[in-house]
Amino acid sequence: MNILMLYNYAPGTTALYLERALRKYCTVRTCGPSSIAGAHQDIPLKGSYVRIDKLYKSLSNNWQVDVFIMVDSAYTFYLKGINSLPIPTVFYAIDTHLAFRFHKTIASLFDLVFVAQKEFVEPLRKSGCENVFWLPLACDPDIHHHYDLPKIYDVCFIGSLNSQRKSLLKRLSHKFKVYQGYRPYNEVAKFYSQSKIVFNKSINNDLNMRVFEALASGSLLLTDRLVDNGLEDLFQDRKHLVLYDDDNLEYFTEYYLTHENEREEIAARGCDCVLNNHTYGHRIKQMLNRIEEFISTGTHVRRRRRNELVHFAKIWFLQSRFGKSFKQILQE
Repeated sequence: MNILMLYNYAPGTTALYLERALRKYCTVRTCGPSSIAGAHQDIPLKGSYVRIDKLYKSLSNNWQVDVFIMVDSAYTFYLKGINSLPIPTVFYAIDTHLAFRFHKTIASLFDLVFVAQKEFVEPLRKSGCENVFWLPLACDPDIHHHYDLPKIYDVCFIGSLNSQRKSLLKRLSHKFKVYQGYRPYNEVAKFYSQSKIVFNKSINNDLNMRVFEALASGSLLLTDRLVDNGLEDLFQDRKHLVLYDDDNLEYFTEYYLTHENEREEIAARGCDCVLNNHTYGHRIKQMLNRIEEFISTGTHVRRRRRNELVHFAKIWFLQSRFGKSFKQILQE
């Protein structure tokens, strides 16, 4: 299967991990901009405005594209001509917990939609998207794995900070040795491996990358409870990880720091579970199975609905980012 994949290149992102896994099963050509200097895309693009119909046509002369996949990558794309593509189109929505309205608009243009956050599957279906499936995030074992290093930190958190995370980490730092900061994506697993506990706090109830990457490091994951977003469908509390509430955070941290055998047993089970079930290789197989099922139905003509919300989103985006009028858009 030949895949044309659109995303904004940045190191350590879901889109990049998906690409790495996808190349093991399919022939892939990537397109899109890059957040860092260098030739990282097979087909480099500048900006957010993409004439996907023209790109498809230019490739079809010497390479037949079977499926087009766009991955949410902290970048807004305007895809002109997507409705004219004669192939299945796929959107993988990652940060729907932060951008539901926009994702709902974008999703209506695609044949198949995969959502990293389970709680948004039904809302997207109710909005009119027919083929919506939950596809959680995962780990890349080549990058996210255990390092045999001394555990020099009690607690580790690597990532962005908001007020909730700052408050909880401040509480932990009063009693325990906490490492908090930013590290390059290929160093994160080393710091997790050097920590007895990896701390996580979701944003807007999201099942984030840190859950899978921390488990893959072989250290105990201490994470907050999520409400109906799939965490406990994948992992069991006190078997693969430990769930905390804000009022018992210090209690569980101290308990598992002082009960080493129990801590390491849970961490080992969590690591086995994530590596055996929740890698990006597993996710790509799940995605490809859904795509093949869709193709087998013979549904080659997609929905062509273009409601006012879609029009408004496109016009607003191009006018605000590129200063183009609707007349100019139609003429291009």
